[in-house]
Amino acid sequence: MGKVGRFEIMSIPEGITREHVLKAINEINREGVPPKHQAQNTFLVLGGKKYPVKYVVLKAAQVAGINLSIKDFTTVEAKNYLKRLEFNIVKEEWKLGIRILSKAGEGFIKRASEEGFNVSRNQLGYFSKKGHTIYYKLKLPPELNVSSKLVHFEWLARPEEESAQFMVGLHLEFPREQKELNRKLADLLLKYVDLDELGRKIGTPVRREDKTVFIWFMASKTYDSPADAEEEIVEWLVDSMLEFYRTFLPALKDALNLNKIKKHEPNYWVEIASPPTMDYVGKLIWAPKGDRWKIIEQVKEGDVVYHYITSKGPSEYQKKFVGKSKVKGLPKVVKKEEIKERLQSIVSSWDEHYSEFTDTWFSRYNEFYLLELVNFEPFEPPILASEIGFKAPQSYFIRAPLEVIKALDVGKFSESEVIIPSKMSSKIGNLLARKGQIILYGPPGTGKTWLASKYIRQKVPNGIHSLGKDSSLRDDIRYYLLVMSTAKYDPDRIKEGLEEVFSGKLRHAFEEVEEGDIAFVYLTHPYKRITAIARCTGKIENGAKFKIIKLVNGPTYEEMKREEPISDSLAVRTILRGTLFPLSREEAQWIASKIGLDALKPLGVLDEGTKKEFRAVEFVTFHPAFSYEDFVEGIKPETYEDPETGRKELLFKVEEGVFRRISKNAYNALLAWTGVQKEWTENTGLPSLSEDEMELVKSKIKSEPDGMPKFYLIIDEINRGDIPKIFGELITLLEADKRLFMDNETVTTLPYSKKRFGVPPNLYMIGTMNTSDRSIALMDVALRRRFGFIEIMPDYDVLRERIVEAAPQGVKQDAEEAVKALETLNKRITREYDRDHQIGHSYYFRLKDHLDSKEEFLEELKMIWFHEILPLL
Repeated sequence: MGKVGRFEIMSIPEGITREHVLKAINEINREGVPPKHQAQNTFLVLGGKKYPVKYVVLKAAQVAGINLSIKDFTTVEAKNYLKRLEFNIVKEEWKLGIRILSKAGEGFIKRASEEGFNVSRNQLGYFSKKGHTIYYKLKLPPELNVSSKLVHFEWLARPEEESAQFMVGLHLEFPREQKELNRKLADLLLKYVDLDELGRKIGTPVRREDKTVFIWFMASKTYDSPADAEEEIVEWLVDSMLEFYRTFLPALKDALNLNKIKKHEPNYWVEIASPPTMDYVGKLIWAPKGDRWKIIEQVKEGDVVYHYITSKGPSEYQKKFVGKSKVKGLPKVVKKEEIKERLQSIVSSWDEHYSEFTDTWFSRYNEFYLLELVNFEPFEPPILASEIGFKAPQSYFIRAPLEVIKALDVGKFSESEVIIPSKMSSKIGNLLARKGQIILYGPPGTGKTWLASKYIRQKVPNGIHSLGKDSSLRDDIRYYLLVMSTAKYDPDRIKEGLEEVFSGKLRHAFEEVEEGDIAFVYLTHPYKRITAIARCTGKIENGAKFKIIKLVNGPTYEEMKREEPISDSLAVRTILRGTLFPLSREEAQWIASKIGLDALKPLGVLDEGTKKEFRAVEFVTFHPAFSYEDFVEGIKPETYEDPETGRKELLFKVEEGVFRRISKNAYNALLAWTGVQKEWTENTGLPSLSEDEMELVKSKIKSEPDGMPKFYLIIDEINRGDIPKIFGELITLLEADKRLFMDNETVTTLPYSKKRFGVPPNLYMIGTMNTSDRSIALMDVALRRRFGFIEIMPDYDVLRERIVEAAPQGVKQDAEEAVKALETLNKRITREYDRDHQIGHSYYFRLKDHLDSKEEFLEELKMIWFHEILPLL
């Protein structure tokens, strides 16, 4: 006996033979097939005719004298039984469903037009080539001015055994990077629509469903014998859609008129440049007018440009994103003389900096693209490209990849969406809080390691926890901005040790300044930046003496105009028209932070802070040779040279492994967070805490669990190591209640160092496991009990969002076919082998960089299939 849902299923008796089936077919040829037994899409083909497989088996059982009901077996069982008898079985499009939806579409358009609705058929299609889940989309009236890709009405039909489900709904599907608009629009519609009342009108409940990539309002009905109820189904579909139109169209008009949905959504771009100085960044995008740079023509006003500095740029900014700007207007085409003038207006020594362009571009091109940028916002600190997975192509200007947008534009995405979807982030977070360690498992290429690293970046953006008080400028010193004009002072003379007398119109500043006070020296055109620090060495009548004590590379006037709090200072508000300007402590601190506090330490102007930095993330890959000595601690040899004799000796030293190291960092950060002035060092092991200190730590963990500094250890390919040997006796310490400061705290003594060891509660482990190498079932039971598990499978929605939707029209069809090919391959692997050996979606991600050319796209697709996917099969 088998089981489907709650019902017992009787297998087809073996007494039915091929001869019984042939006799049954002869009877069917004479009598025909009753409507209620017409197949959805699975047929026996014989002599050019098609016969429903379940009805064939039912008739064959009658011929054989076997008592069998149509409800005693499934279509799949009938199909397989007939295949064993060597009959030809085929699956075709579900023609009944297509016919019903087509009739509904024609009927609805006719009736809707009679009621004054402006409607037309949009698209009839299905989600698989075998005809399952047929859809029929209807366009919105043009006066709503919303693309049918984003909002549309639709019918759906899904075949089951003898029954079928039919649905009617309003579908909201903004692109994933704008998916917040789905929720906003759905919430607005509910202010105008009573779903319960609509449900009463159409005879079945109407509900809202929030899916991963779309939201829809839908109602459904299931018909046990759709062939017998064809006209009834068509009537219900037409009537229900009319009610949906009558109800939702006015609501859509009202909601969209609120201007909360129809807003300009910018495009995002990346400038990949090597400027000689940062003065050029965020001002202009310029390039020769040629095919190589034609992408600039696609830029619109209000678009966002991220600025990436290559390895040829200023050393402190190399391979980093330094900020973003907005596009002021549409791109222009200008003569090379205008480009030169614009660049020289930024920095007068432009010809020296850009001689290579003068020699090449300007000798070959007379016309250039020009984009003006505004509102430059620097990233503080600049963001390494490697931290967000960006590899710069050999191009000057590209469309920003989605992962770059999510990582850099926090204002565009909520915190939970900066890197990974909020549902997955919550699932990982909840399971980590419950177990302390999890394993992400699935087929190769599904992004398990990527997901782990992005989740951690979301929680600890720079991988460092900084705890304690920052260094800051001393409170007992007053700070000023001192302006030195290049018209009066020779820039070559401005060196450390230079002492000058200054006076000016702002009398009260010179009256207040005292010996020992500090001034940040601003040098005027063409430098326009803070270039030195000076100390007041004495006062004179209506003036003061200042001595240069350090040359620095400080902020520019443009930065001071743009950023608070310095933008509100007296100096900036008066456009630096004066000599000496008082600064508030906050304004002076801003300048000091731009210069760099390390540069100020020798000057004696800082209060040294207590801040400590703790590395919050470690990454390790398990392999067959990886051991306890690598992971926790081990004895390692090292050579020692006696300074007196010069003889070399071999010594053995206990060296801590990655797990002990991150446990120590997590513990010390926890104590620093709670204010306990003790430390776990490499030589001491766990320190002994007093009862008061223990209670302080426990109470703060309990009262502020979200504020606790969290540490993460990623273990890639965790199943490739000998886990019991690697963890050893520490496997017990991983349990949440046995961690330090927990109810059943457990501390052990390590075998080599003889130091006390425990696992802190703020340390979390994320392992990744490739199921094509090893099944979860083969893992050590003790490990399985202590870890939580999350399955990561191929995600075709991600491919359609990042590749198909981003592809231009000439590539879009090839991109969709490529995704379908991968989906079809994985279905066959699942059917003929198992689901653990499917091919992950990440193999296709390189296609994102080849969407501008069909030839490049197909060549890259060929490389992926022949050199990465096929070797796995």
